[in-house]
Amino acid sequence: MTATSRGTRGSTSSTALYRRFLPLLHPYRGRLLMTLAATLARPALNAAKVWLLKVLIDDVVRGHQPSLLPLVCAAYLGIALAKGLVAFGDDSLGGWVGANVVRDLRGALYDHLQGLSLRFYYGQRLGDLLSRLTGDIGAIEELLVSGVTDTLAHVLTILVFLAMLWYLDTSLALVALAVIPLLALATVSYARRTRSIQQAIREKGGVLTSVAEEGLSAIALVKAFAREPFEQERFRQASSESLRARLRSVRTRTVFTPLIELVATIGTVLVVWLGSQSVLSGQLTLGGLVVFLGYLGSLYTPIQGLSLLGGTVQRALAGAQRVAEVLDAEPSAQERRAAALLPAVRGLVEFREVRFGYSADRPVLRDFNLTIRQGETLALVGASGAGKTTVVSLLLAYYDPDAGTISIDGHDFRDFDPPSIRRRIAAVLQEPMLFQTSVRENIRYGRLEATDAEIEAAAVAAGADDFIREMAQGYETPTGPRGARLSGGQRQRLAIARALLAEASVLVLDEATSALDPITESIVLASLRTSKPACTTLLVTHRLSTARRADRIALLSGGRVAELGSHEELMRSRGLYYQFFLEQTPAAFEPAAATVGSSGKNEKSPKRV
Repeated sequence: MTATSRGTRGSTSSTALYRRFLPLLHPYRGRLLMTLAATLARPALNAAKVWLLKVLIDDVVRGHQPSLLPLVCAAYLGIALAKGLVAFGDDSLGGWVGANVVRDLRGALYDHLQGLSLRFYYGQRLGDLLSRLTGDIGAIEELLVSGVTDTLAHVLTILVFLAMLWYLDTSLALVALAVIPLLALATVSYARRTRSIQQAIREKGGVLTSVAEEGLSAIALVKAFAREPFEQERFRQASSESLRARLRSVRTRTVFTPLIELVATIGTVLVVWLGSQSVLSGQLTLGGLVVFLGYLGSLYTPIQGLSLLGGTVQRALAGAQRVAEVLDAEPSAQERRAAALLPAVRGLVEFREVRFGYSADRPVLRDFNLTIRQGETLALVGASGAGKTTVVSLLLAYYDPDAGTISIDGHDFRDFDPPSIRRRIAAVLQEPMLFQTSVRENIRYGRLEATDAEIEAAAVAAGADDFIREMAQGYETPTGPRGARLSGGQRQRLAIARALLAEASVLVLDEATSALDPITESIVLASLRTSKPACTTLLVTHRLSTARRADRIALLSGGRVAELGSHEELMRSRGLYYQFFLEQTPAAFEPAAATVGSSGKNEKSPKRV
């Protein structure tokens, strides 16, 4: 889909949208041509069926040729059988092509969404994206398959029946055609009004889906604050907005449809009046008039169908425009670059003079320098907003730094494919995300080819094996949506097991043990050191009691590393870390037993500030 989505970026015209998405039909052109052949046969069969009325009236009844009756009846049956076969082929082939086009485009859109950076998602509502991925893509099938074949069928029917009208009576045909400009004018006016209305319907539908998704996915939070009435009102308002948009479409259609019917009836009445006089004067046979009226009705029907099809096409164009907007979203520089794959690494991580901000005028990190040695555990601490999560995001190559370099074993991140970087780094993020599947499959997500024994070993190392085996189905227990059936601590331990299974050289634990009690946390961290002794670990935490277990601690302040050292070294320096530690654990600084200093005299521990 990439090639298709490049040439018409920013275009919103109907022609541009058709040109953009028509290549989706190319792989299925054989079956599509068979569908179009069936479409071509329908007008001819319909015309032949109507013509049998003339034979029946003029030749069999009024011409007193009863011997033709069996042939007429057989012809009716033959035409009905042929129409059935054509309809079957048209519907089955067209349905197959349409379903495959929807699958292909949905896959292409999902692939594109997966390739977009986090910057894109921070500005989007998930429900609206889901609406584009489902409903809007379904509408494009109407544009490319149903819309094309139905339009062709209507146009061919009009041409065939116009020819038959002209053949039967030229003057009556001219009378019948006199109303067509009015029908065309009404159709164009309807199409112009419908496009903006359908765009609004799609947008309001996306908002409605978003509100529902947010309210249901955060149901625990909603109930915790007793905000059910608030969420119900939000949904009702969004639903009312969607309803108003749809009612605009209904009002437009209810005005347009009777108008088309009235214009078509005027043309029919004129033909009945003049045609009856032609029959009475002997210029036209009764069968000819009946067949003429049959063709005329069959002529106005596809014209009305084209008019109503315009509404369907406009709905599809509105959906196509919303899909195109997502496809036009450019991946960020680091996501779209075609670079080498990062080779196996040992785990020496270096930040050199890194500067980064989510907006150009508000840097989060300034002249940030940090080295994480191979195999060491380094704790990253600091006040909220100091940039700890930003460091994690840069290490995971979610963003490129605005200045400076990030490297692993001397390999500059900018020279390598971001997914290949992430395969060398296993992360447990602040919110442990689980899929709605079994415990085993959630852990296996870290390394899809892992054996059951490896999965269980990772669970043991993460301190999760005991509680998993206590569950009714053990490792096959479903976790529920987003792990809803598990406690926060259980979710975190499964996420840690998943990261351990990845066998990465660098392990990032971003508040990964925040839901664990101190004893369980101590056991898990000790187990990690034992099971992964050569793994470089970045431990991001707000708990200094957790940080003190690390080999070294880096304290962030003002977008820089303000202090760096072991817990003991930082405590002796009595700087910011000392102050933070004092605020979190004041009881540890009550007057205690005397200690012996370097002078040999008794010294007291620092008092509580």
